[in-house]
Amino acid sequence: MANWHGAARTNYVRVKSEQAFRDWAETLGEVEVVEDREGRLALLELSGEGWPVWTEEDEETGEEYERSVPRELAEHLQEGSIAVLMESGAEKLRYVTGFAVAVNSSGELLEIDLNQIHDLIREAGWEGEATRAML
Repeated sequence: MANWHGAARTNYVRVKSEQAFRDWAETLGEVEVVEDREGRLALLELSGEGWPVWTEEDEETGEEYERSVPRELAEHLQEGSIAVLMESGAEKLRYVTGFAVAVNSSGELLEIDLNQIHDLIREAGWEGEATRAML
């Protein structure tokens, strides 16, 4: 059985509180915060497993909920700053995956996936065969 290995990072963004952002980033696992020359911050995912997705239990209600890195990141963004989270990887070249999620400080999301290329081919009315890139 093959394992998926990938790379993930964000663009540089302006955050409300650098310390709160860094503290939150520590809860994400193997993530490094880097800074550019203008004081903007970015996240680099170091595990090779991509952005984490996990469930936690609400302390008050006891109900489980799924954590969302993009939605949580939105809470740290300064107004007017837009984060773009990118991830790509492969499972021994059987499957090549990739996506990008943009999120603004209001928590609005835009998402794209590499497999959407097939929708674009169809919408453009191209003639011919475009198989999926997988074994």
